[in-house]
Amino acid sequence: AAQSAAALVERFAEEEVLNFKVCDPAMGSGHFLVDAANQMAGLVVALLEEVPYVEGMTFSVTSCPNDWRRRITRHCLYGVDLNPLAVNLAKLSLWLNCFASDHRLTFLDHHLRCGNSLIGIRSLNQLASIPERKKERNNKKDQQRLLFDFNDLSNLLAEAAQGVASISQIDEDDTDSQKAALDEALDATANLRPLADLYTAYLMDSDIQASDYKELFTAMLNEEGGMMNKELWEKVQNYSRRHHFFHWPLEFPDVFPDENSSFIIHHSSFQSGFSATVGNPPWDIVKPNSQEFFSAYDPKFRSYKKQEANRVSKKLMADNPAIAKKWQEYCDGFAEQSTYFKEPLSYSALGKGDINTFKLFLEQSFTVLKDGGHMGIVVPSGIYTDQGCQPLREMFFNQSRIEFLYCFENRWPTVFTAVDGRFKFVTFGTRKGGKTDRFKCAFMEHDPERLPVIDAHALKMSVKQVRKFSPDTLSVMEFKSQRDIDVTTKIYGDWPLLGEKLEDTWNVKFRRELDMTNDSHLFKTTPTDCPLYEGKMIWLFDSAFEEPRYWLDRNEVEEALGDNSWEGKHYRVGFRDIAASTNERTLIASIVPPCWIGNTLPTVVPKNKDKGSNGPNDLEGVWLATFLGSFCADFVIRQKVTNHMNFFYMKTIPIPREPERSI
Repeated sequence: AAQSAAALVERFAEEEVLNFKVCDPAMGSGHFLVDAANQMAGLVVALLEEVPYVEGMTFSVTSCPNDWRRRITRHCLYGVDLNPLAVNLAKLSLWLNCFASDHRLTFLDHHLRCGNSLIGIRSLNQLASIPERKKERNNKKDQQRLLFDFNDLSNLLAEAAQGVASISQIDEDDTDSQKAALDEALDATANLRPLADLYTAYLMDSDIQASDYKELFTAMLNEEGGMMNKELWEKVQNYSRRHHFFHWPLEFPDVFPDENSSFIIHHSSFQSGFSATVGNPPWDIVKPNSQEFFSAYDPKFRSYKKQEANRVSKKLMADNPAIAKKWQEYCDGFAEQSTYFKEPLSYSALGKGDINTFKLFLEQSFTVLKDGGHMGIVVPSGIYTDQGCQPLREMFFNQSRIEFLYCFENRWPTVFTAVDGRFKFVTFGTRKGGKTDRFKCAFMEHDPERLPVIDAHALKMSVKQVRKFSPDTLSVMEFKSQRDIDVTTKIYGDWPLLGEKLEDTWNVKFRRELDMTNDSHLFKTTPTDCPLYEGKMIWLFDSAFEEPRYWLDRNEVEEALGDNSWEGKHYRVGFRDIAASTNERTLIASIVPPCWIGNTLPTVVPKNKDKGSNGPNDLEGVWLATFLGSFCADFVIRQKVTNHMNFFYMKTIPIPREPERSI
């Protein structure tokens, strides 16, 4: 019996553990991969230790933890990073984690790759036709986009897949043979890379015509160098170099072989994709950052205010045309990336608003999983609150089984030292395939070291409840207990949400008036009879909480706002844009006197059908301000808001509405 148990553990380790492939698509120095190796090795060793030793038993596998860390590192771990130094640091981290004095350093070049894991093809099947851009989807003229017979291409990828897979079968100390096998596999896909580059560049540059794409693709496919459009090919190469295209099936052919290839046929149980993805990807926004760029030329640039920064940057570019050229290239690079990311064939769940890299990594990490694969990732709390993440939430609810969503404040202790202590981040885990009915969650936690306790006492929330509380955006409210859910259910009742359009009663419109940056030329520091209202000037039922810091000239504002200038002559309901669930009160609203308002104090105004566009409904405005200032409304909203009171949060508040009355 003991011998049989040992054989079962050995079989499990060989067939399951060593075939479990884990990837970090933004691996940095490799900390997540190191921990994955330790956990997987610990599992095998723990199982082996459970087998009782009986005299005469034989084991064909070792129970030494470091031996298993080395085998798992070699067979199971994959990673990508844009920074070549990070790739080398990740190799170093993994080498140190499984170092053995009697072995050479483990060969990792085939599993740890350099490139932009967000830009590139995910499947060889994509090359079968000219990609369809977003603007072309309603074009009925060109329906025949299937153009290329790529059976020969599939064979090339299958050859590369066999080559990379064979590396793990070579003696671990024979690194020269492993390097030669990798070079041979990469050579096998050399003819595929230009085709994948063309596909990616086509989605990045809307000026490339479909006819030119077909001509260049065919010339490269048939190796007709003399027939190539040299100018277009040079443009494609420039895009590839500048953005570091990363084509998943070409970099990891053993994980993403073509579904019709001989590799799949010979591995009948194989599923394309990773068994798990992990990581803590960058939380950047895909747009130019002048402070980041010009700080390289002026160390004090980050300390300048906006007007001074604009003056200094213009002078730097005027005095040195090379800086101006680099700035233009820098901005063009972000514009090209944005164009690519917004294409549905690139990312189908991007959502509205700024392009946050964490949203891109969420979708990419999920997409490269095989069916049944697990994703565990650390991202900002916007994943469950922000309107721009609504398509991602829809995707995870409908295409996966969410396992946990645990939110932490970045303080007590501080986890990310470069981030504000009030900022919230999330550990999120889901399994690809199926649908989510209920999931475990916890909010306002602090110490990730308590994860086992948090997991054991986690609240369970249903997707049905999420849809009731936020039907349009699917935002997840931050509950602390089942009692909070019950109270919220009572508050919502059957009342309409503020953003719902109803018949036979008043509705609201949301407005932002003057922009604190773009309209700053209208602001005066000398007092006039017309103050500029900002968010910090109000408190609950108090429109004189602080003194104004800017004033306006009525004639200038009326000319600038045109037909919308009438709003500054009426009372409106305003609310603070800056808000947080950790503050004394989250939803701070008040009646604002006739004046004009900056964008830090958005307004929500009941529509009066009788008055048309000549003024708000004052009586309903008082009614609305009363409810928005209540504990009930604040209780609801503070479970949703992260840092800003956006309009879509306001739209989800249940507000009783009586039939419209004339004043």
